[in-house]
This record gives sequence, structure tokens and C-alpha cells, in this order.
Amino acid sequence: MSLPLFCKYWMISSLLVLLAAVLNPTNQLVAEIFPRPEKPDVGGLLLMALGHGIALAWWLGHTPLRGWRLGVLVAGVYVGIGTVLTQLETWMFLSVWNPVITGWQVGIIAWHATVFGGMVGLFMGLAFRKPEETPHQTVSPREGKSLVGRMALTSVVYFLCYVLAGYYIAIPLGGDAFNQVYGNLRIPEWALPFQLMRGLGWAALVWVILRDFRGKPWEARLGVALVLTMVIDAGLLVKNGVFPDQLRMAHFTEIFVSMMVFGWLAAGLLMVKPAR
Repeated sequence: MSLPLFCKYWMISSLLVLLAAVLNPTNQLVAEIFPRPEKPDVGGLLLMALGHGIALAWWLGHTPLRGWRLGVLVAGVYVGIGTVLTQLETWMFLSVWNPVITGWQVGIIAWHATVFGGMVGLFMGLAFRKPEETPHQTVSPREGKSLVGRMALTSVVYFLCYVLAGYYIAIPLGGDAFNQVYGNLRIPEWALPFQLMRGLGWAALVWVILRDFRGKPWEARLGVALVLTMVIDAGLLVKNGVFPDQLRMAHFTEIFVSMMVFGWLAAGLLMVKPAR
């Protein structure tokens, strides 16, 4: 993909994400249960859109899918990441294990993320209807028996990235704000299988992305890493009523590092290496 085409995709995708964020009909619903900043965080919103746009532009330049097929894929991945995997953890960490917000409030956040993901997919499908330049080299995701073992290994890799980033990045950077929010956190024994199951969910999404990815192996690794990272992480660039700023940016750094590393490794594990 040429640099001018990437920049074109980046700007258009960022604009579409910004429109989806601003026009999301559930914004008012979220604003009613969480305190809003005194001034709209316009800068954070723009950075969020640009972050999403980078991932979408790279993905767009390496898939032949366009129109409704592209829209369904993008919406499905966004909902899988932003609603299912992310809000499942939000519910456990901020409602069940550490009662900070209610399950109903988590449900509102999940619904907001679902609508946002659906709108991004819809806008992408409408805006991009014909491929302009797509690499011919096809990435081959694993199938059959070898896939099962690699999915399990990918889940373990996710768990390790998750725990190490939390311990060495989120807790030190969060400081007093971390203790303020998570001071009553009580993690049960079944947290390990819970996170491994989430790891399988992440592995499944990586496989879905790889199915229609075109390009060299390193391009696929980078594409997966960008999508997994930005869809879950870019929203933390906007001030919210849940996390203090220090903890918000600690989580942003933690997720950025862990998901970039995990996405790169997971794509490698779930791809068939091309013959030399």
C-alpha cells in the first residue's frame, strides 16, 4: 500500500469514526449515569478518532473486502472487542470483584459500544465500495487440528501479556489512583480460567481478521496488533467519568503495550508460515 493511499484511508476512516462517536444515539444515555467533564474533551476525541483511523486504514489497505462485507466484518470485530471481551472484563473488575459501578451501568456502556461498533461498520461499508490497491500475497490462517493447539497457546500468551502489563505498567503508573479505584478488589480463584477463556475469544478474533488479510506476514502481524490495540485502547484518550486521568492513562499505556505485543505474537501463532 502506497503512503498517499494509506493517508487517504486514514483521514477518511478517522472522520467516519468521529462521526460515529458524535452521532451515537446512546451518548445521552451514558451521560446520564456518568458525570461529564466540565468542558468537552475535543482534543481527546480527535486523538481517539485518529487512533481508530490508523488501524482501519492499515486493515483497509490489506483486505479485498468492500461494501457490506467490509461493513459486517468491521462491525463484528468492533462488537467482539469493544462489547463482548472488554465489557465482560469491565463487569467483573468494576462490578463483581470490585463494586465501583453497577451491572446496569456496565450494560449501558456495552450497549453504547455495540451501537458505536455497528455505526463504524455501517459507515465503512458505505464509504469504501471498491478496492483501489490490495497486495496479492495471501495470509493463510491455520485450520484443523493444528488450529486448536495454537488457539490454546494464544490464550496462554494473552494471559501472560495481560498479567505482566498489569503488574509492571498499570499498577506503578496508576499510583494512588489505582488504589483509589481498585482498593476493594478481590480476585477469586476462578479468575485464571476466566482470563484464559477471554484469551480464546481474542484468538478467535485474530483468526477472523487473518482470513481476509492480504500482504506479507509482518504486515498481517502489524495489522492485527493495530486493530486489537486501537479498538480497545483509543477510547481511553477521551476523558471519562469512570477513571481519574492518572489511572486512565496508566490503563492506556498498559493496554497499548500488552495488546501490540499480543497481537503481533498471536498473528504469528495463528498463521501458516509461507513456503520459502
